[in-house]
Amino acid sequence: MNTNLITLAISCACITFLVFCDSILSVKAKKFCSFPLPTQLVLMAVLTTISYFLGLKEEFKVKTISDIGKIPTGNITARATVTSWRCDESNDLVAGLPSPSISQLRLVPRVLGPSVPIAVVSIVISLGLGSMFGSKHGYKVPPNPECVAQGVSNIVGSFLLCLPMSASLSRSLVQERSGCRSLLTGLISSLALLAVILSLGPLFEPLPVCVLASIILASLSGMFR
Repeated sequence: MNTNLITLAISCACITFLVFCDSILSVKAKKFCSFPLPTQLVLMAVLTTISYFLGLKEEFKVKTISDIGKIPTGNITARATVTSWRCDESNDLVAGLPSPSISQLRLVPRVLGPSVPIAVVSIVISLGLGSMFGSKHGYKVPPNPECVAQGVSNIVGSFLLCLPMSASLSRSLVQERSGCRSLLTGLISSLALLAVILSLGPLFEPLPVCVLASIILASLSGMFR
């Protein structure tokens, strides 16, 4: 497999920039401002702009978000069937958002058995990450409320055709490195993600995939501190 040297160079530059900002620049910036520098957001905005105007995808074969798939926006309601998806605009609760549906309850007997080990793994990962971050920052994550929260979220989300949710090591580390400390982080992240899904998605299509990978890799260094 041939290595794309442009992709490799972008990845090395992004990781170097992020590590430098986190290790040196952010430490010095704390003397002048109480909030962390939005280095990841700035990096994404800059690389998206560069990729768009320089045509990194067309000229240098750099893999971008658009290569993974188009980000749908607008009045699209995805309705799940057993083997495929189809779009229907007639039952939108809000433009671009699906209305609750119980049409897929007939699939419960078929997926109940396979979903049990997935749920167990999901809970184990969530509690493991909670213990890791809790021991680092001095708090505890009680298992029962965590299980109830995940169960309720997945039950409610299933009526809106959401994917099953669980904790994510990479996403949690990125948020921690960004300075997020409270539950308000979840609300802001959800609203930002909603805005991307409904209208802002196409703006990120020129973003090289290696930039996102670099952000995750740079954040993983926080595990060893």
